[in-house]
Amino acid sequence: MKYSVVLLISLLSSFALAKEQTVPVNQEALKTIGDKLANYEQCQVLAESEGDAVMAYYYQDIKQTTLAENTAYSEAELAYINSEYKKGALLLSHLNSAGLFQLCLNRFDPVSRQYYEAKLKAIKD
Repeated sequence: MKYSVVLLISLLSSFALAKEQTVPVNQEALKTIGDKLANYEQCQVLAESEGDAVMAYYYQDIKQTTLAENTAYSEAELAYINSEYKKGALLLSHLNSAGLFQLCLNRFDPVSRQYYEAKLKAIKD
């Protein structure tokens, strides 16, 4: 009984300490952000080239949202995200644009299309 109480207290205190400490961002998470940004930008460019203004607006919006979320990172982390973004953009530029456009289109579901059509229309009015 005494041992279980001590164990419980030590577990609770370790959870409290973990909450207070900042969890360091790993490079894989930063790489994912860079890849996402490259992907969103390429989908936006493809949507624009296909004349799909709503889809272009959608990918522009989620790219801007992702960029806004990056303000908490250090300069070194932002530099790493940017380097991964550039690598991802270069890789995506070599892919078949028709196939990539289809992937972008598949991720842009009908509900999102309706939402962004209304949002874009409100901006234009």
